Order: sequence, then C-alpha cells, then structure tokens
Amino acid sequence: MDKCTFGKYLAKCRRSKGITQEQLADMLHVHVNSIKNIEGGFSYPSLEHFFTLMQILHFSVDRLCYDEYGLNDLGLGDEIQDKINRLSPADKEIVTNTLSVLLDGLLKNRQQ
Repeated sequence: MDKCTFGKYLAKCRRSKGITQEQLADMLHVHVNSIKNIEGGFSYPSLEHFFTLMQILHFSVDRLCYDEYGLNDLGLGDEIQDKINRLSPADKEIVTNTLSVLLDGLLKNRQQ
C-alpha cells in the first residue's frame, strides 16, 4: 500500500472513531505533525506505531490488504482477523511480511 493510500485509510479510521489528529498524536506520544505527515501521504508510521494504531483504531493488516488488493470478496476477513488478534506483535510482523510478499508475487504473476 502506498503512503497516500495508507494515509487516507488512517484518516478515515481515525475520523470514524471521533479522534482528532491531536488526540491521536498524544496517544502515540508523537508531534501532531507526524500524524499530518502520515495522513498526508508523506511518510509511514514506525512499525511500533503501526501496531499501536491498529489497536487504537481497530484496523487490521488483513483489512488493509483486502482494501489494497481488492480481496474483500473472499469472505475470510473475520476468521483471519480473529487469528491475527491472537498473535504476538512479533508474529503479527511475520504474518504481515509474509502476506505482503505473497500478494506482491501473485500480482506480479498476473501482470506477466
């Protein structure tokens, strides 16, 4: 997911929870400009902040991938979400990286 798309997704999640950029910045212990840069598509959050954002805003890696790669029709969202929620942060990172590589490979094969 590119920075701009992620930023828009983050802003949408934040607004749906009724949280301001300033409040989110306070929750992450960062300057509000960091949130503005992420939502503006200029940067990504650190991995640590990414997982904190997932907890605060209740979004998941699989949901991000579904939105990015158009996989919403698989009907696996809730099942995968439940499994991911039971993982440790280190295991979540492994799943994220593995899923990203897998999806990139599938998309690359489709383009050939």
